[in-house]
Amino acid sequence: MPEFEPITSVAEFALLDEADLLFGYMDGVEGVSAPGAGHSRGYAHGWRNGMIASGRLQPCAADDMLAGAFRRLREQKGGGTQPKQKASTTPVPGRQESLGSFVIKEPLA
Repeated sequence: MPEFEPITSVAEFALLDEADLLFGYMDGVEGVSAPGAGHSRGYAHGWRNGMIASGRLQPCAADDMLAGAFRRLREQKGGGTQPKQKASTTPVPGRQESLGSFVIKEPLA
């Protein structure tokens, strides 16, 4: 796997492509092989986070730095340190939810 420079700041993270992050994350969760030279930095970051989320890798100092940067940003914006409560996962017929630039449409029952 080529070495990708770790993402350690919100500013760096903001430059990454959302789709690359998502596809990398999904591949990491599935345990797909490490990204090669043909992948973007965003894909590699998403892949690493997917591997961490699935328990295949442990977070490193760079992961902790980025998490801290997001925590400080949330606190500055008045969001506190606790994550917001999740909304109900019970499907509502005809409801649409947005995930970044993706739209998830639930089928009508």
